[in-house]
Amino acid sequence: MNRSRYIYQRENGLTDLLRRSFVCCQDEKHSECRYSRVFSTMRTDKRSSKKRSNYFHFGIYILILCLMLQFDTSVAQSNLMVTDGPYIDRTDKGYMASWVINNKLKKKSFDKIANKSFSPLPFPITVREKETPIHDYHFEDVSKIAAISDLHGQYNVMIKLFKSNKIIDDNLAWNFGEGHLVITGDVLDRGDQVTEILWFLYQLEQQAEDAGGKVHMLLGNHELMVMTGDVRYIHKKYRYTTAVVKRMYQDLFGETSVLGNWLRTKPVSVTINGIAFLHAGFSKELLETGVTIDQVNTTFSKQLFDVPGGEILQDSTMIDLYADKGPLWYRGYLDMENFTKDDASDVLKTLGVEHVVVGHSSMQSIVSLFDNRIFMIDSSIKFGKTGEILLWEDSKFSRGTLLGETISIQAYKPAGS
Repeated sequence: MNRSRYIYQRENGLTDLLRRSFVCCQDEKHSECRYSRVFSTMRTDKRSSKKRSNYFHFGIYILILCLMLQFDTSVAQSNLMVTDGPYIDRTDKGYMASWVINNKLKKKSFDKIANKSFSPLPFPITVREKETPIHDYHFEDVSKIAAISDLHGQYNVMIKLFKSNKIIDDNLAWNFGEGHLVITGDVLDRGDQVTEILWFLYQLEQQAEDAGGKVHMLLGNHELMVMTGDVRYIHKKYRYTTAVVKRMYQDLFGETSVLGNWLRTKPVSVTINGIAFLHAGFSKELLETGVTIDQVNTTFSKQLFDVPGGEILQDSTMIDLYADKGPLWYRGYLDMENFTKDDASDVLKTLGVEHVVVGHSSMQSIVSLFDNRIFMIDSSIKFGKTGEILLWEDSKFSRGTLLGETISIQAYKPAGS
């Protein structure tokens, strides 16, 4: 067995971050490799000594310092001018905000932040004193629903879709009345306007509440990846940000940060009008364990955040949620040979819903599976050129386009069929 793999498995914190970078698969086709897949072939090697581990830790810390120095030098020499933020932490005396303007760090403390403009953002923000934990995951009698997935830092596409489909008005304000907007995960990673999207949804959530509506920000695998230290898929802009602010990227979403604390209150799945929404899907295998939506949400919020991957993989319950068959990673609905219409019906029956809506697997447009039992809504927004939004009203599903057209949803057809 490769000695380094065993040592990596035992480490956490900064070394856990590098472990993931070294051993996770780099094939873009499977770019979001599961740590469970990586560790499924690992064995415990009892001969590894504490002394070797200490040497390894020391070497890793030196490497981290060198990387940070290298990024500092890169920022100074690069023609890339980075503007990003703000990243706001709660303190004993109020708030500390950090942001970057043309590669220069700005920092300022505040007693409170109300309708405050920060130059990286195209809108002002108001920070709530605290975030309210979510305990209600099921909603009925909602007049209209919109759902979107895998935004991946594409702020401009998101805004255009929201405006064109009357989710927001021309002033970027909530315009969906008592409707519910669902984001089925993966705001983070890939694109270069992640911060803008997070702050926009943070603000929109409060506006929706004030109007009697709701914004449901659900967790995707990329939220979990970043929060547990896997930052392989962040845009290069954010590597420059971390060099300027001299903090690891995941630390910008730590427990004291406003956005990090907000994300930690978010569920994996909600149901609205008998429709289950989540990022990737509920597999037959997971549901056979007897787990419920409420239990999934509680486990993620209490056990998975801020836990190194190696520790997660030592708990059989967490492995079920974190692995390929888990709700943030599953892709089995598209495997028509091994997942059938009867299987889809069984999933719906077990969940007690009529439909399941998921993202995660990129499509050219929103599609339906198994006579509208399942909807796949990742419409490849991550590429920054196109995208759609799922709409529901009067018990009918449709897809909204960037031009504001409302179009019927076509059934999924596998390639070559």
